[in-house]
Amino acid sequence: MKASYFRASIVAAICTFVLTIAIARTVSFYWPRFHLDIYPGVRIHHYVYGIFFLTISGYLALLFKGPRATAWIACLYGLGVGLTFDEFGFWINLNGGRGVRWHTGGLAVISILFFVSVAVPLIYSKLRRGPGVALRLNTTNLDQTHN
Repeated sequence: MKASYFRASIVAAICTFVLTIAIARTVSFYWPRFHLDIYPGVRIHHYVYGIFFLTISGYLALLFKGPRATAWIACLYGLGVGLTFDEFGFWINLNGGRGVRWHTGGLAVISILFFVSVAVPLIYSKLRRGPGVALRLNTTNLDQTHN
């Protein structure tokens, strides 16, 4: 896969991640009682939907390898990660109320880890590419001088 498709997929995942968290926080702030009751008395939080989106995106990534499919799967992945990590506090304290929902420390840590996990491979590939080219040039120059 070309590097431009790879970068576009990463950008799509990051943008979808940020947009999903922004929308989820906005809805939660302005409509705190907004939820979908699928079954009376049972409330399913949106991190559960995020887990389903992550599962679906992983399965689709196994099936489809094209650049167009990769970009759409990256968007689905960003949506799933955003929904899942937006309610990170509920993973730790499932009986938590509004205090757990609005505690942003865990969300900040997860966001930083997400961005670092995306940035490190990009930085590594740039660093790896640079010295590797110089080494190849130096070895070809040495071979020519010894012959």
